[in-house]
Amino acid sequence: YAVSGRRKSSLLEANEILTALPVLEIPSEYNGLPVTEIAAEGFKYGNLEGSATAITKLVIPGSVRVIGRFSFTGLTSLEEVVLEEGVEVIGAEAFFRCESLTKISLPGSLKTIEGRAFGSTGFTSFTVPDSVNEIEELAFANCEKLVTVDLSSSLTAISEGLFAGCTKLASLTVPAGVARIDKGAFSGCESLRSLV
Repeated sequence: YAVSGRRKSSLLEANEILTALPVLEIPSEYNGLPVTEIAAEGFKYGNLEGSATAITKLVIPGSVRVIGRFSFTGLTSLEEVVLEEGVEVIGAEAFFRCESLTKISLPGSLKTIEGRAFGSTGFTSFTVPDSVNEIEELAFANCEKLVTVDLSSSLTAISEGLFAGCTKLASLTVPAGVARIDKGAFSGCESLRSLV
C-alpha cells in the first residue's frame, strides 16, 4: 500500500504484516505517515506468500482514499470487506475474482466504482450508496449468484456490460436520474423479469 508523500511500503514488509492473519486490517499509518492509497496489485493473489492468501476479512481505514487497480484480485478466500468512511474510489478489478466475497460495507464517502471492481464475486445482493455517481463498465459482470441490487440514486448511466452474465439477477429498479443504458448492460441476465 502507498503512504502520502513519495515513500511506500514494500511487498516484503506487507507480507511480514500479513503472516498467519485471517483478518487483514490495513493500518491508517505506516512509519509515521498516513496510508492514503492501496497500490495497484498490492495484495493481488500471486503477489502474496503463504498464509496471506487465506485472508477472509479485510478492513480498510478511512485514511485510504483510493483502492488501486487489481489490489485484491483473486483472493478466493476473502469473504468480507469493511471500507471505513473516507474511501472514495474502488479501482478497476480491485476485488475481481474474489469468489467467496459475499459481504461488504460501503461508506457514504464512496464516489466511483471502476470497471470490473466486483466482477466474478459471490454476492447475492448488493447495495450501492447514494454517494456513488459513477459505476464503470462490467463492474458486476459474471456475478452469477447476484439476485438483487439497489443502485445509487445519483447515477446518470448504466454502463456497458454492467451486469453482463449475472444469470440470477431477477429485477432491478433503475434510478430516476439515469438517462442512458449502454449496450450489453444486461447481456446474459436470463432470469431478469423486471426492469423498472
